[in-house]
Amino acid sequence: MTIQALIFLFLVAISLLASANLHGKPKTGTHSFWQSLISNALMFWLLYSAGFFTAH
Repeated sequence: MTIQALIFLFLVAISLLASANLHGKPKTGTHSFWQSLISNALMFWLLYSAGFFTAH
């Protein structure tokens, strides 16, 4: 796995932890951990399908 992929995964993990911490708290609506999880999972799948995580 490349360093770029590791950095990406680290940033996604931080994003999910922040989202989990804010889950249910008000903003212009409310924060949702599940929405963030689905969004990040779709982004991960697209990058994986495109070969981002394969070693060159």
